[in-house]
Amino acid sequence: MITREVFVLILVILAGVGLGTFFFAGLWWTVNKSVETGKQGVVLVLSFLLRVTLALAALFLIGRGHPDRMAACLIGFIIGRGLLMHMIDFAADRGVRRRVRENSRSRFRPSRGSGGALRENTNAPES
Repeated sequence: MITREVFVLILVILAGVGLGTFFFAGLWWTVNKSVETGKQGVVLVLSFLLRVTLALAALFLIGRGHPDRMAACLIGFIIGRGLLMHMIDFAADRGVRRRVRENSRSRFRPSRGSGGALRENTNAPES
């Protein structure tokens, strides 16, 4: 019997990882797309309500009144958040490095004694 309960908890954790990934990927997508719309507030509020409603419904469906399953699902939810943050950070880091390599002769470079402030490099060729 113990192995069946452990197997169920592992499945619940995996479901929580999927749920957390869905929730935070939806948040990331909403923030990125809301910049393009004229009504950012409406988009953000509707996205929040949809994501929270689906996440809570899934949590209660998965938990079905078992506190240990709900806790395992929440642990998976947090793990899913961490995985998604790591993937987004890794992708953003690769994108920044690629752009830096492509634009090695940038118009903006730190000048000496500027404390790291960026100033326009007037000697750089126009792109």
